[in-house]
Amino acid sequence: MIKITDTVKHILIINVLFFIATYVVSKSGINLTEHLGLFFIENELFKPWQFVSTMFMHADINHILFNMLALWMFGSAIEQMWGRNKFLFFYFSAGIGASLIYTLANYLQYQNVYDDLITAGLTATDISTILE
Repeated sequence: MIKITDTVKHILIINVLFFIATYVVSKSGINLTEHLGLFFIENELFKPWQFVSTMFMHADINHILFNMLALWMFGSAIEQMWGRNKFLFFYFSAGIGASLIYTLANYLQYQNVYDDLITAGLTATDISTILE
């Protein structure tokens, strides 16, 4: 049995609390995903903190279950080898780095499609209307 380290336990708890909070506040009409999930950089819902907050957001029970299982299985072993500070640096660097790469890839893909549509004769207004 893998012994869970304190840091991994705290990250697990934070993730579960975010997941529960997302569900609970949605009952009162508040969509936390609109504030904490990662949105496309040109979307009006995009906020800079989403590069970090998205690390704690999960779409459904399977998403959080398998992410937390992987964190428990690998995170505790890595933390025991590297120590708390190095593990936390790795955890946040990986999460923020993944968000940045995801955003860059989406932006580049968007730019290619946008340029193709402009070349095909659509105006920026037409494209905005299509994307709404």
